Amino acid sequence: MRWHTSRRPGQEIEAQVCGTDKDAVSSAYVEACVRAVDRARNPGTYDDGQR
Repeated sequence: MRWHTSRRPGQEIEAQVCGTDKDAVSSAYVEACVRAVDRARNPGTYDDGQR
């Protein structure tokens, strides 16, 4: 199971989840979305300064 967030061109935040266990993927997706929202609100925390 793995997940990550990234900042795309245009300042959009993307959350991605990859895995084979449906329940684990669902849980990880929720966590990734929470992190994506935090990343959008606090770009300095994630070294996403203005570009």
